[in-house]
Amino acid sequence: MPQFHGNDVALSFLSRLTARGALPSTLLLSGPGGLGKALAGYSFVKSLVCEKNRGDGSSGDGELRGMEACGECANCRALETASSADFVGIRPKTAKLTLKHVREEHNSFREAYLYPAQLPYRFFLLEECHAMSEDLSNTMLKLLEEPPERTLFILVTDRPSLLLPTILSRSLKVRFLPESAESVQAWLAAQGASETSAANAAFFSQGRPGLAQTLLADDDLLPKLAGTMSRFAGMLKKRPEARGLVPLGEALLALADMVRDTLVRIEEGEVPDGYYLLPWRRPRPVVEGDDGAPAVTSERRRELSRDALQLVLDWLRLTLWRLEREGGPAYAARSAPLFDRATSFLDVNLREEQVVDYVLAKLPDARM
Repeated sequence: MPQFHGNDVALSFLSRLTARGALPSTLLLSGPGGLGKALAGYSFVKSLVCEKNRGDGSSGDGELRGMEACGECANCRALETASSADFVGIRPKTAKLTLKHVREEHNSFREAYLYPAQLPYRFFLLEECHAMSEDLSNTMLKLLEEPPERTLFILVTDRPSLLLPTILSRSLKVRFLPESAESVQAWLAAQGASETSAANAAFFSQGRPGLAQTLLADDDLLPKLAGTMSRFAGMLKKRPEARGLVPLGEALLALADMVRDTLVRIEEGEVPDGYYLLPWRRPRPVVEGDDGAPAVTSERRRELSRDALQLVLDWLRLTLWRLEREGGPAYAARSAPLFDRATSFLDVNLREEQVVDYVLAKLPDARM
């Protein structure tokens, strides 16, 4: 599996599903963002349809191959080049994954009821499925109530609580968990990251390999992140009042802008060598005479801005825990409700500047 690390229990479970002789109609892969859940789901599909990998998850000589695939057979090539109509990868282009989007680009799941043309099964992989609109959720529920034969839905989310309970009850759940920071650091170092970069990426990703690789996608991002959080730690040690923290909001917003720009470049396909993009995430080739839609829409950019600031707030909260662990002032425990409210403000699209000002104004009150 390219660029994947950890979650051996979840991968083992997926690899052994094929030995049951029948697949579930729906798999729900859940866990924090940045763990590689979508990559695991895609790799599961490849291993399932690979012509050189037996349907029981074993090679021809009887050895368990797990999540492996040859990458050379017709089925593997069709998946890697996104040329098989039997596999559909879907990712939201806006804050919501709408029925209109699915209808225009994927024919409203009508193919779900058709017998697969090339692969042994027909697959639909939905990233960020918690973002499904109400009408799309209802459409999905109808599909799952009477699941089409030889069709598998793979739902990927870091917020399963936002899904309809009836969808949850009809899904076979596979939970992904973060790895230890030490494990991720060693993995990054083995891939060629410097000692400092590997340590910082492992720490700020909190054991999420995919997020760690995103932090390494821009040479300037990790130094900026480490420097900004070090600056905050130094200020918090002095036990400042609110007026002393608020001016530092510009540093948080600048960091969030850098994170957003990195996320946008990745979605546009501007990635460093060795960074693996899933086939449906790759930018579509521009057809001559057709300007086409931008790879990242303005709505998606706003959503990425929200995600970027949430990451920055998570890193600030992590810095508070480290400061307290190292004998500094105790902010971490009492500030938890504050950061929860900040997340709820982002969910209702409060301006980023207002959210940052609120956090920094209230943070001194959380000091014990």
